[in-house]
Amino acid sequence: MFEVDPDQAKLTSRVVWIALLLSQGIYVAIILFLAAQVRGAPPESSRLPMALGVVAVGTGVIAHVFWRRATGAGRAVHLPPPEPAAAFQHRIVAWVLDESIAVYAVVLGFLGFGASTWAPFSVAGAALLLVHRPR
Repeated sequence: MFEVDPDQAKLTSRVVWIALLLSQGIYVAIILFLAAQVRGAPPESSRLPMALGVVAVGTGVIAHVFWRRATGAGRAVHLPPPEPAAAFQHRIVAWVLDESIAVYAVVLGFLGFGASTWAPFSVAGAALLLVHRPR
């Protein structure tokens, strides 16, 4: 087994997190500038936004569970902290789940839904990434 350099692990975590956070802005730019060119009228009585909203809530909860495992939050005091490799894996899973919520915004934007429909997904994805920032 090899030793994990804590400074390198922190740097890697920050780079991955920043890249995912910056992609949130890129998603919004894509929706605003590119999707407007291909956007048609949104489906009239589509239940897709509501279905994606339910999925997004579940995804956010699961992401937070992974984040708590990564940080050791809620563990008993007598238990050892999470192993660095396992904590890193849990962070990555949490961040990917956070990111997936913002992808729902891109899907809705390309399907023609307005900002009032897709923006909450974008905001939720970014907010979860900010809450789940590396510490």
